[in-house]
Amino acid sequence: TIPVTPVNTSVSLKLRLHCLGPAGDSANPGSGRNPNPLHPQRNAVVEIYNSQNTLVLTKDGLVTFDSGTGEFRGRIDLGSVLTTGSYIVKVKTNQFLRTLVPGIQNITAGQSNQLSTTTMVNGDINSDNTLNILDYNILMGCYSDFLPATSCTAANKLQADIDDDGDVNQFDYNLFLRELANRQG
Repeated sequence: TIPVTPVNTSVSLKLRLHCLGPAGDSANPGSGRNPNPLHPQRNAVVEIYNSQNTLVLTKDGLVTFDSGTGEFRGRIDLGSVLTTGSYIVKVKTNQFLRTLVPGIQNITAGQSNQLSTTTMVNGDINSDNTLNILDYNILMGCYSDFLPATSCTAANKLQADIDDDGDVNQFDYNLFLRELANRQG
């Protein structure tokens, strides 16, 4: 007999990240800001929950900016342990709140499964999955329109540049204020 090698299950993501490409922001959906992000490839973490809302699997992989659509797209390999069924799926990427993929996702084991397009809220500078004063403090420490930043490490500057244009300035500040309407992921 020939041994059967299990085929891995995967999910394909289409992420609209606020302010990058045409995704807009909380106050202005669909209005673009940065069509050429400095970091066109990002790590995305996918969390799969069963019908009892119990986390059953966490996997990560890369998503890449598609300049034609303005979306970040990628395929995440979930391995071979997930069974066919209906799941709740959440996705997280750096600087953005964890977001529920819209609807119940029917995932078929051993196949590539296309998930619904997901729009993600920007501004989670310290990666604690909430927008609050801690994010604001890092942003203001790195803010530098006309004067040098008051208190900014290289890592904080990278995180505070939420519009991904290489500068922490009024555009990042205004975007952060608009995104505050969404305080938790």
